[in-house]
Amino acid sequence: MNVRTPRADTRTGSAAGTAWVHAHSTVRQSSKWIAAGLLLSVVAGCAPQNTVVLHQPFAPPPQQRLALRSSWQFSAAQDHYCRYLLAYPLPGASTGPRDFLLYLTLPNGAGTYYVAADGDEGARGFLVQAVGRLKGKAEFVGGQVRVDDVWLASGQRQIDLDVHCEDGTHITGRARVREADGELRVFERRYAADIAQLERARTPAEHDRPETAARSAGTP
Repeated sequence: MNVRTPRADTRTGSAAGTAWVHAHSTVRQSSKWIAAGLLLSVVAGCAPQNTVVLHQPFAPPPQQRLALRSSWQFSAAQDHYCRYLLAYPLPGASTGPRDFLLYLTLPNGAGTYYVAADGDEGARGFLVQAVGRLKGKAEFVGGQVRVDDVWLASGQRQIDLDVHCEDGTHITGRARVREADGELRVFERRYAADIAQLERARTPAEHDRPETAARSAGTP
């Protein structure tokens, strides 16, 4: 008598094999996307992220549009606020004295903040030019600042500027900042009176330096 040997159901094995192949392919694809993301992050980190432009229609023609670039962009959190310092050398230079300085205080966190907004949620700041015919300080009086966290870069943030100053300067640009409390403290000691005026809370015993002259009062 012939005994029939049951055939194994290859459909189950085939389905399992197909699932394994699909899962393996998905893992490989995910790995590629992760690698691509990391590469893009590295490339973005190397790209020029720190450029601001001063639009100054009142200035002599060569100074009506000044593009400033550097890697001196710092932040430091304090309570519910974050302070930012963006420092730049003369236009066209990547090193040298920090002749253009932007100081900002914002609520601590990502978001869009409007200059001169009522209450505590607004952005405040000023521009200082240390040399030249337009040397002096100009406070922000309008515009907005956008803050975003930087993906895969702990301690860094990206800020986008579109602000107007009291002397008519319009500042636009982007900066990637890193945490550096020491840099902020050095600046804040030097410009203590200006910061006290900005905060409308002067304490003479602590702020014994005179305020920086307004840019419009700068001498040639």
